[in-house]
Amino acid sequence: MMDSGLARRRVVLDIEATGGSWQHETRICEIAAIEFDELYRPVASFQQYVNPVARVTPGAFRVHGLSNQFLRSYPRFFRIRDELLDFLKGADVYAHDASNDRRFLSIELERDKRPGTQPAISWVDTLEIARQVPGLDHPGIDGLCEYFG
Repeated sequence: MMDSGLARRRVVLDIEATGGSWQHETRICEIAAIEFDELYRPVASFQQYVNPVARVTPGAFRVHGLSNQFLRSYPRFFRIRDELLDFLKGADVYAHDASNDRRFLSIELERDKRPGTQPAISWVDTLEIARQVPGLDHPGIDGLCEYFG
């Protein structure tokens, strides 16, 4: 790997979905991402509700509060795909339980069927970081944020 001397972009990403399991026709219903500079100041953001064209489960609704009625007026994933991928391109993407967000994104891209590949994204799982923090009672995002201030 060549080092260009330039710092990579840092983007924190969170994806909300219609259900908890990616195996059961779960669809993305919200994507939020914030890019931070080297001093961890926000410099850019991307936020979009998505019409999942799938039923939001009661469990997912309890987590994020996004109803089918609310989401109905927003664009479907394929309409926001390119803008999202441009935002994530070349970034180190930090996500809590990154394997889920990565899987949700990959599945939506596969469903899209348009030519093109997922951009080169380096995923950093903050859940794995939390599990390595000594004395952290629960590896949730709240505990991790409190620990790092």
